[in-house]
Amino acid sequence: EKLAPSAIKSDVTVLMQAVFGMYDALAKAGYDYTKIDPAKLEAMSSPEVVAAEQRLSVYADKSCGLKVGRTAPPSDAAASDDTNGSADPAPVAAGAACALATVDEVSAAAGKAMVVSGDGGAICVFSASTDPSFTLSAMVYEDDHSKALMKQLETAGSEHLADLGDDAFWNAATGTVYVSKGTRGFSFILPSLNNLTSTPDAVKAKMVLLAKAAFSRF
Repeated sequence: EKLAPSAIKSDVTVLMQAVFGMYDALAKAGYDYTKIDPAKLEAMSSPEVVAAEQRLSVYADKSCGLKVGRTAPPSDAAASDDTNGSADPAPVAAGAACALATVDEVSAAAGKAMVVSGDGGAICVFSASTDPSFTLSAMVYEDDHSKALMKQLETAGSEHLADLGDDAFWNAATGTVYVSKGTRGFSFILPSLNNLTSTPDAVKAKMVLLAKAAFSRF
């Protein structure tokens, strides 16, 4: 927030206030999602926050070349790629996060029809076709340095997943499933408090299933 360019500083502030308000409510609820103040969750989808997100999406597109928040499949060559359909993609190349899973697999994990809304190589963002604010992100890590944050998250209340890669865990608080294979690794992140609150076990099962599918071609 402190480093945000002046053109988007006010929008970043709006988003951060909403996010920190949500985190504060979570802490007050003892990190029990069933006891969190629903109003704090609703604040994330308020007209002010949604408008700020939209302006940040435009800025990211025009100033950073990062396409985010599409509500329909991209019209460029990527639209015909296997990751936008149900065909089984080729083995995942270095940094190809969008090749980790098909859109059908991601949609099954998210519980909504999803589309690729941002391809940053090592980072891929999928958004709900009817709600671009609902996202599921995929990330590929190519070395121990890039996996450092995941290693920290693993010690922060994560649940170890046996028989998946060299190391794997599920973190319910962040909606993250992570798998390590040799020096490489990948993760899927579904930052949806509503999903985690209502059916946490079902969300975990779907995300782990997604990770297993990705690992089979990683």
